[in-house]
Amino acid sequence: MRTEIKHKRDDDWKVWASRRAVLPALLCAATLAGIRFLLAQGEAGSSHHPTYDVNKPPPINLVEAYGLAAQHLGEATNRVHCVTATCHDRDGNRSAAWTFEFSNTNGHRANAKVFFSDKSVWIDPKTASALN
Repeated sequence: MRTEIKHKRDDDWKVWASRRAVLPALLCAATLAGIRFLLAQGEAGSSHHPTYDVNKPPPINLVEAYGLAAQHLGEATNRVHCVTATCHDRDGNRSAAWTFEFSNTNGHRANAKVFFSDKSVWIDPKTASALN
């Protein structure tokens, strides 16, 4: 009877291959987890505000909300004009605020939100340069 002797080198490639596959798999999983974390953050400044019941009028009427937004903009209201006002998200769902879009004479637009819960005003930092 003949027995085969396995040498350590015969199994080395299996260990090497399994270790080689683990590192990219861990790197991929960590990258996906990081992307998921970043995308789950929501829109800055609005994630803690509750939405309203669309079967009832908004807690703040349009005139009052526009007044709060204009007051917050201050002298920038001399350089911009309101082009849209809505209390729905981009998806058409209920929102937590009135959203106003202001345009300057060059067509650059800035977004402002007036939240229903506390009447605070938030200017989107990505678009705030249009107010200058």
